[in-house]
Amino acid sequence: MKPTYYYFLFLILIISCKSSSVNGLQKITNFITKQYLTEEDFRVITQADRKFQYQTTDLNGDGINEYFVSFLSPYFCGSGGCNLLVLDNKFNLITNFTLTNPPILIDLKATSGWNDIILWSNGDYHRMKFNSKKNSYPTNPPVEEVIELESRDLERMTSLFENTADLKTYAF
Repeated sequence: MKPTYYYFLFLILIISCKSSSVNGLQKITNFITKQYLTEEDFRVITQADRKFQYQTTDLNGDGINEYFVSFLSPYFCGSGGCNLLVLDNKFNLITNFTLTNPPILIDLKATSGWNDIILWSNGDYHRMKFNSKKNSYPTNPPVEEVIELESRDLERMTSLFENTADLKTYAF
């Protein structure tokens, strides 16, 4: 009797995790296509340019992950880097970063209760601090504080999009 119980419990756990992942992907895709991009964007963006990757982490310590969405095509990227979206757990835009390159580092150091985000842009790391009055991070990394990182600094940070070749790429 016990093995059957554990089997069903395991099956429910697997199904709920897969459903949560698919639901997140669907909601990110809906955000991109219905809120972020305009009809004009869709007239210009080729099918080949409609690609993104995403990762999650909890930025504000509430136990619920925020979503980082990285675009992978020339429409969203320039010589200085690509756009990176941060969405809350209800799939509302927190910040649209410009000119970013991987990796994205999440520091344990926090500002206004939100982890600082360290972005590589224009050959330097920049510390992005949450602005509680705007309920957002600054959007343009090159104009923010440049920081030097040592290996001991990296030990306290979570790295996102470190190896993009290993991440699944999605289309919208």
